[in-house]
Amino acid sequence: MKTKHKLLLVFCIGVLLIIASFCGAILYYYFHPSAVKAFIEKSIARSTGTSFEIKSLSYSLKPLKIQAKGILFKPGEDLRGFYLKIPELIADMSLEGSFGHKCLTFKNLKIDGFSFSVSHDLLLPRIEQKSGGPSFLTRVVKRVIELFLFRDIRFQAAQIVNGNMVAQIRDQDVRISRINARLNKDHLVEISCEMQFQWPSQKVSFMTPHILITTDHAISLVDPKISCLLTATRAMFQSPEAHVDNVGVTARLIYNHEKKTLTFNPVELHSEDVAFEEPEVNVKKMVVKASLIYDHNSKKVAFEPLDFVLEGATLKQIPETRSYPLTLHLKTEGFFDLGNNKLNASNFHLSVNEMFGLKGSLNARFGPETHVGIELRTVCLG
Repeated sequence: MKTKHKLLLVFCIGVLLIIASFCGAILYYYFHPSAVKAFIEKSIARSTGTSFEIKSLSYSLKPLKIQAKGILFKPGEDLRGFYLKIPELIADMSLEGSFGHKCLTFKNLKIDGFSFSVSHDLLLPRIEQKSGGPSFLTRVVKRVIELFLFRDIRFQAAQIVNGNMVAQIRDQDVRISRINARLNKDHLVEISCEMQFQWPSQKVSFMTPHILITTDHAISLVDPKISCLLTATRAMFQSPEAHVDNVGVTARLIYNHEKKTLTFNPVELHSEDVAFEEPEVNVKKMVVKASLIYDHNSKKVAFEPLDFVLEGATLKQIPETRSYPLTLHLKTEGFFDLGNNKLNASNFHLSVNEMFGLKGSLNARFGPETHVGIELRTVCLG
């Protein structure tokens, strides 16, 4: 037998041994769910440096289904500040397509009652990327999986039921509860929840019992551009300076991952029964309409334009306004520099009962010492 034939025979035998070992491992893990559970726990814990546990794991081939209970994800020795618990995860799946080109399709993925919490000292795990690309064995295993199992993953439907999230940042507390989310076959997402924000040291609180977020096109991992409609109803805001009831918000959100921008176009806020403390003002109705663009790279929020209306305003210091309430209308455009705490309104127009008006510009800096500069260009009467 020639040398090249011997080498070819050895290579074929090696490939067959790898395939046989792979098939044997699959059969072993199929009949030993506890071994699969231990393998998953160790693999995730080792690669992320966290503590990862699964209380129970079961699966079947016909129908193709996985059920996991008691999933617990928490910090390891060098991490801190996060905790994730999923009481139950159920995945109904199918393998579709021809041999060598099969796709693992999640017909329905359900996560029931998850809870996630983070604190101000959050330190997330880092997944190290090895330099030099995958090893030969990794490439062989990947190719075998693509050939005999699947080479692509798709989601037809997914849902989250009754989830909860808590974020504690020093003395600020954010709680998002009753989270329900659904992904349909068109890859459109619908999320509903309620939210509470507490800042005890500043006596500030915000609450809304109903938030609804709906996307208007499929989310792509290749081009992660998210466009959705956000609505919030019956919200309440309270602070030492103001008290606002029955707030409603509607906003069209567009997030561009490549440019790192978040656009609210438009955003509308309306409320009834607004009370300000200093100066003491009661407002029958408040309406805000704006187009906002947040640029993460420059840390700036641009408003272009902003339309702010207070209807039925009465001032305690001016008793006459009780009989003749005021209507204040402000139109402006500009930006707020979050990095330097600067506000610039290059062009504003303030009118009172359409009888008195001011036009000008405003510049302000906030911090330990607040400086406000106003330049009036025009004063209008009648």
